[in-house]
This record gives sequence, structure tokens and C-alpha cells, in this order.
Amino acid sequence: MHVVKAYRPDAPLVFSHIPKAAGTALTVALSRGLPKHDIAVRVDRSTFGDFDAFETLPRSLRRLIVLEPEELPRGARYISGHVAPSTTMSRYPGANHLTVLRAPCARMLSHWLFSRAHTALMLRAWGAYAETIRSSRGSWSDFLDDPRAVSHNDNAMVRFLVWPHPLVPAAGLIDERHDGEILAAAWARLDEFDFVGLVEDPHLEDRLGAWLGRPLELQRHNEARPLPRSRAVDVRAEVAAASDRLQRLSRLDRVVWSRLAEELLESDPAAVEEAAFERTVARYEQVGAAGPLRRAGLRVRRSGRRAANGLRAS
Repeated sequence: MHVVKAYRPDAPLVFSHIPKAAGTALTVALSRGLPKHDIAVRVDRSTFGDFDAFETLPRSLRRLIVLEPEELPRGARYISGHVAPSTTMSRYPGANHLTVLRAPCARMLSHWLFSRAHTALMLRAWGAYAETIRSSRGSWSDFLDDPRAVSHNDNAMVRFLVWPHPLVPAAGLIDERHDGEILAAAWARLDEFDFVGLVEDPHLEDRLGAWLGRPLELQRHNEARPLPRSRAVDVRAEVAAASDRLQRLSRLDRVVWSRLAEELLESDPAAVEEAAFERTVARYEQVGAAGPLRRAGLRVRRSGRRAANGLRAS
């Protein structure tokens, strides 16, 4: 389905960052060696669903949000962020475009618990949008059902790829009757990319480095935050309760991810997806339950203080 196209060193590089898909590590790795003024990190409407109260956001955050393609800087050499490819391909038609997908259920669990870990200080930086993030403080099932968070939960990777699509409502679930047409749009968009990878690909670093023509070192960034004890959860119980919703809300993402996995991975995609989800559950068990938090001691407390110092990219 997807053939890697030759990298064009004279053209800008655009990383279309799907939330909670190893984007921070990739952004750091790709930006190494670039002058700071050549790097543009932005977010566009595709991340916000039907939210439009951008005037409530502090100026430091609002200036990073792109409402129209023309708001992206003209001379940037490297553009990264939660900006839909329709936005960047309009603004930078000759750029190198890359994206990376993650096993859908693992991505969804990571997003819920990442949101749930936001402190009061962090929420204040999000203005009226803080209510959407705050909706993660209930059960995972409730968060998956919350219409405010639909853009993060209902086949979010496919939504990101096809945004803005007339059959994908900003504040409602995708109608299963339109799955075929929406998947066709997602395939067509992926074919416009110059490089598409998977978080679960053990050769991702080598493939990206070969494409770029330079070594690339991916390091872990933006790891799971320890949850405050008042928001600690039994992760496996939440997973069990949300199982039916999870399958329904990831159906399109799993089709796309699985097809790419068949092409890129040497292992059975279903086994890789299951293992990726289990690793995510196990990792969050260490920071999501009160017992492990108490036993972790100083290391976890220091991590909590770092997380409270400000916003981090997702």
C-alpha cells in the first residue's frame, strides 16, 4: 500500500504527529542539528473536535494553534505537531511528509491516563478546553463515551488522517455505514505521505535514518506520568469494563494499523498489537495504582514534580 518515497533534503520536513504515538521522541530526534528558528511546533483544529473557545487560552498557547493553513510560518524548515496533513499539505505542498501510527488500543489507553495525570496547574493553562481534559478523571468507559473527547477516542488516527471529512462529525461518532468511504480516504491520504512508520516496528529508527540519509537516535520521552493517589485506578479493571467500547471505537484505526503492520513487521500483527497493549497496561499499572506509587518512593515523587512544572507535548 505504501511505498517510501525519496527524501528531498532541500524541501521542508513535516512530521504529522498523531497524539500519543511516540511523537515527542521523534520530534526531538528529527530536530537535532536544526537551528531553533527553523523549527515550528503547532496544533490545528483537528485535535479539538468542536471546541472553538480559543480566546480562553493563554496567549503562550494560543499562538501555537493554527486555525487556517496560512497561519503556519512560511519559512519553517521543520514542522511538527498535532496538525492534520490536510493543513500542512495545503501550506507546504512540496514538503517531505512523515507520520507514525501506534497500535490503536494502546494509544487510546495511553491518552486517557496521560490526560488523567494533568495537574491543576497544567489544566489552568488550557482555558475552557480544560473541561475536556478533566473528563478523563472519571472511568475509562465514561471518558470513551464523553462527546467532548470524541476526537481523541473515536478512531482518532483515521480522523486525523482524513480531517476535515464531511462524514466525520466533530462532536459525534463515525457512522459505521460510512466506514468504507472513510477508510478509502485514509488510504488515499497515507499514499500522499513520503514515509509512514509504526511505533511497534523494531526497525523504525533504522528505516527513518536510512530515509533521511543520517543516523537517527530515538530516546524515550514523555513517559507515563504517576497519577495522584486521588485519581489512582485499577487499570486492568478499567480495561475489562471498557472492552466493548474499545473495539467499536478503534475499528477503523485497527484496520489501517493492521494493514501497515502486515507490510512492515516480521511478526503476526495481531500478536504484536496484543503485546503492545499488554506492555501499555503493565507500564501504567506501575504509575496508576496507589500501591506501586507508595513503593516507588523518591523516584516517582521527583517524576511527579517534573510533570507539574508545565505542559509537555503529547
